[in-house]
Amino acid sequence: MTSEQMEQIIERIDGDADYRARMLADPAKAAAEVGATLSDAEIATIRGMTADELRAFASEYRASTDPSKRRAAC
Repeated sequence: MTSEQMEQIIERIDGDADYRARMLADPAKAAAEVGATLSDAEIATIRGMTADELRAFASEYRASTDPSKRRAAC
């Protein structure tokens, strides 16, 4: 998976309840919507999450990869 695909997935999980539901129901198919392929471990991890946990993960990921927040933490 490219970083661009990861960003697209994270953005959609964070802001689109329908996509989030599709990701929880069938992670591989939802990832394929942006041309990404998930590993078996990634699929298992997502399947073990609730919608709230998946959204929290997406929000935390976005915050941790935000360059302005990384600089502020240094």
